[in-house]
Amino acid sequence: MASSHWRVAPGATLLGTDLSPGYLRDHLRRALDGAGAPPGLLLVTPLSNGAAWHGIPPEGEEWIAGEAD
Repeated sequence: MASSHWRVAPGATLLGTDLSPGYLRDHLRRALDGAGAPPGLLLVTPLSNGAAWHGIPPEGEEWIAGEAD
């Protein structure tokens, strides 16, 4: 499902995939529900080359730049 991922924080993971955001969201919701996970925030959105961020460590910036290529 994801060719690569980067664990941003204990509750946040970025992943690289060619799947559509809607498909990935639905897949993850079914998996979380099936695992009995508590409800939580799930944001699935494409990341473009024009994205901006602050506070991500250098290895995270490198991972994002590599995924956006």
